[in-house]
Amino acid sequence: MYPFYKRDIEEKRITREEALNLVEPLWIKFEEMGFIHPPRLFGAGGGGLAWQNVTLGGVDQEGNDVTNEMSYIILDATRELQSVQPPLCFRYHDKMPRELVLRAIDTQRTGVAQPAFFNDKMMIPYLLSKGIPLEDARNYAINNCMSWIIPGKSMVYRQGMGMFSFTKCLELALNRGMDMFSGKQIGYPTPDPLTFKSIDDIIEAIFQQYRFFFEKQVYLTKISDALYEEYLPRPFSSALLDDCVQKGKDCREWCYHHRSYAMPSGVNNVADSLAAIKKLVFEERKVTMAELLDALKNNFEGREDLRQMLLSAPKFGNDDEYVDRLAQVIHFRITKETEEFTDYYGFPFDVDGTNATMGYFLGFDVAATPDGRKAREPLHDGSVSPAQGRDLKGPSAVLNSVGKIDPLLSCNHLFNQRFAPEFLEGENRGVFADYLKTWSDLGIHHIQFNVIDPEVLRDAQVHPERHTDLIVRVAGYAAYFVDLTKSLQDDIIARTEQHFA
Repeated sequence: MYPFYKRDIEEKRITREEALNLVEPLWIKFEEMGFIHPPRLFGAGGGGLAWQNVTLGGVDQEGNDVTNEMSYIILDATRELQSVQPPLCFRYHDKMPRELVLRAIDTQRTGVAQPAFFNDKMMIPYLLSKGIPLEDARNYAINNCMSWIIPGKSMVYRQGMGMFSFTKCLELALNRGMDMFSGKQIGYPTPDPLTFKSIDDIIEAIFQQYRFFFEKQVYLTKISDALYEEYLPRPFSSALLDDCVQKGKDCREWCYHHRSYAMPSGVNNVADSLAAIKKLVFEERKVTMAELLDALKNNFEGREDLRQMLLSAPKFGNDDEYVDRLAQVIHFRITKETEEFTDYYGFPFDVDGTNATMGYFLGFDVAATPDGRKAREPLHDGSVSPAQGRDLKGPSAVLNSVGKIDPLLSCNHLFNQRFAPEFLEGENRGVFADYLKTWSDLGIHHIQFNVIDPEVLRDAQVHPERHTDLIVRVAGYAAYFVDLTKSLQDDIIARTEQHFA
């Protein structure tokens, strides 16, 4: 919109305030959009999603910063209206003005939970590794919750191919493929866990389960894509996308770049669980495998002492190499295993962290786990966030842990953090800007924040009528707190409140 704004300002047809007053009604129109979600999807997107993102920041085709006055107007409109739509996606890079970063922090400080930050330092090299030309890679935008797309290009991919409970693979690996709730054989018949001699045996059993289920998901996706191509041509969209008219092909038949991807949830619960088993069962021998399995099947009834031992084991998010190394191994191997499968169009499958709140929802189907989590409790939020309440060494320690998970090998990490408002104001405002610089320098793909006092959240549960405009960052989107189920509200409250020492 900037060229239009610039010309109107130069020709004195409009003032900045009038331009802001034009943007704000557009934001209100975004708020009018609605979707009727089936119950299972609502569990993943509680509070409502519209997916009409606005990307700001970033660079042009030559790598120059593209910040302009519209960048500030967009932030001002969101801050003034306190709206959850449209989601703002902030492309962060070192050449952008510090003032724009500070203005984004000011927007976050109001509690609007916008914008989410995306790292050009990581994303552009990643897109180049996927064969995207440099000029297009520099023009990427954010689609859906936090997935990437090249605007104007025909990019055929199935957003809804399915989200994957990686923690369920751990449960099945520890029970020979049998569901701990029903006792039914639903997974691959992996070996008796009492025969496991090392943590590597467990990891191998987990990935046997992963391959067993993912190949079925791939099969269903190929059928879906074939039906989609045959029965749902998109002539209007095709006319608006580059090269479809020139090639005389619908966008479902020709694509500039194709993405089919897996969306695993609960990976860091698995890393925490492996760390606990490695330490307590195989190394210190404080717990036998039989004792552990019995406690898990009985949801720790009568074994709170054992559960506390498991909770005290190293946890991801504390810059602890013991568990962080296991997380590295798991995230990396998921990517490599997934890439072995090809989609309907012949492209290898990718890994994507755009799993919204599926960690909350998928936890209902997972029994107790060796990280100390009880049956049916939520998995960790996001795709790379630490488990709720387990990251206790401060925000920089969390960055160091997450920074060890190479996003070039496992892209689109959904990463949530919560700060009290005072850590984004006064002198802390500049400290927070430096914190974002550290996040970028570590090469982490993405970060987003809740900036709100937890006591306000608790009061809103009791007195929702007092907090109808309270906004929270749920996952790759923001929502009104009172629109969420209580269990999802509890999940947000349980996230660690970070602070600078």
